[in-house]
Amino acid sequence: MSAAPRHPLPPELRDELAERTEGQELVQVWDLLALVDPVPGSPEKEEVWQRVSADIATGRPILTPASSPTVTHDIAARRRFRSAAPLAIAATLAVAVGLGVWQSRPVIVQAPLGEQLAVTLPDGSTAELNAGSSLEYARGFRRLIGLPAASRDVELNGEAYFSVVRSGKPFTVTTDEARVTVLGTSFVVRAHRGEPDGTLVGVESGRVRVEPVSSLGDSAVELVAGQETLVRRDSNTPPVAGPVDIERLTLWRSGGLALVNLPLDAIFRELERRYAVDIRLRGVAVGEERLAVYYPERPSIESVLNDLCTIRGLRFTRTSRGFEISPQLENAAP
Repeated sequence: MSAAPRHPLPPELRDELAERTEGQELVQVWDLLALVDPVPGSPEKEEVWQRVSADIATGRPILTPASSPTVTHDIAARRRFRSAAPLAIAATLAVAVGLGVWQSRPVIVQAPLGEQLAVTLPDGSTAELNAGSSLEYARGFRRLIGLPAASRDVELNGEAYFSVVRSGKPFTVTTDEARVTVLGTSFVVRAHRGEPDGTLVGVESGRVRVEPVSSLGDSAVELVAGQETLVRRDSNTPPVAGPVDIERLTLWRSGGLALVNLPLDAIFRELERRYAVDIRLRGVAVGEERLAVYYPERPSIESVLNDLCTIRGLRFTRTSRGFEISPQLENAAP
């Protein structure tokens, strides 16, 4: 009869433990617990335990037998099994603690600068991350081992397009400024941490509920397809719904560039993320003026900078890390 070990440990945890000496021992013990029945009933299982006990006693490597001949069960084998029970219990607890630590670690995915990243979430929903954006969520959407969370929660820093599958549990996207709650829909959220414009939410299909984290439950707004809202940081004004050109808002998914009603410094920061370059301003006052740029297909970074500099009377020069923006020579201070 073949006695192959079962591997209930998640592959990620097995790989992580196997990299450490004590982790290898835990994996071995877990396999042994799968091989040896806690109630020694069959001669074959007794023979397996005898071989394991001998290996432990002599310090030899613990091997998993591919097959075991039937042997006569004796009282000494039972005693050896009972004496190993505390070790098995301790090992089980150690593995359980390891599983708990692994389960408690959130999953963090990040799109590199200059690239986009598609992520499939534990419930089958998807998130497309724009360049330089990150998403964090509980492993398996579970808070404790074996216990599913009451909702499907993700935390976003950056810009992402979500396509959420319908479920009895709400799906929430949390940013520094807002919480977006849905059951099943597709929508986009833009919320770069530390930037002044706050959180922008636009809906392509379905319905979402948006509420500021500073006043949850008091000033929520519901959006339907074709609507957007903006939640600003430290603002006492409740968010309101307004129309949105969702194709323009999600143009980045196909490589285009559409930035609407943004100050010049925010546009430069977005270009840094999209093109993985460094843009330095020298002697340039960005001011409060808001601009819009629109390119239906992916433009070169030089084309965008040329257009922006022409509008603002600036010039750009290439550096070893990216570009430097400065006033036109005739406008430069002496």
